[in-house]
Amino acid sequence: MSKFPYIVACIGDEIVGYTYDSTFRERQAYNWCVETSIYINEKYQGRKIGEILYTKLEAILKLQNITNLVASITYPNPQSIAFHEKFNYKKIAHFTKCGYKQNCWYDMIFMEKMINKHETLVKEIIYLPDLNKNLVEKILQK
Repeated sequence: MSKFPYIVACIGDEIVGYTYDSTFRERQAYNWCVETSIYINEKYQGRKIGEILYTKLEAILKLQNITNLVASITYPNPQSIAFHEKFNYKKIAHFTKCGYKQNCWYDMIFMEKMINKHETLVKEIIYLPDLNKNLVEKILQK
C-alpha cells in the first residue's frame, strides 16, 4: 500500500482524472514535503474535477502532517500554472531543458504550497495505512 493518497475520478466506468503524491526526496529530513501530480482527461477539463481531486488530496495530506507540497510542471504550460496558482502555489524554481518528451526538450518549473505550520517540534508523518480510515472516507465522500 502507498504511503500517500492516490485518488481517481471516474464518470461511469471511465477514469477521467487522478491525483497522487510521491516522496519529494529520500532523506528523512524531507519527510514533510511531497511532490504532487494531477492529470485530467482533456475532454473533461473545465468541469472542476481537478479542483475536487486537489481539495481531497490536500485534506488527507494535512491529516498526515505534511507541510510542503511541490508541483513540477512542464514549461510552458499556462493552464497548469494557472490551476496551481488558483490553489495558492507559488513558483519557486525554473529548470532549463531538463525534460525530453515527444522529440522535444522542455523546461520545468517547481511550484510550492504550504499546508501545515512549520513547528520546531514536528509532528510525525502518519502514512496512509495508519490514518483513521473513517476520516479518510469522510473526505473522499464530500
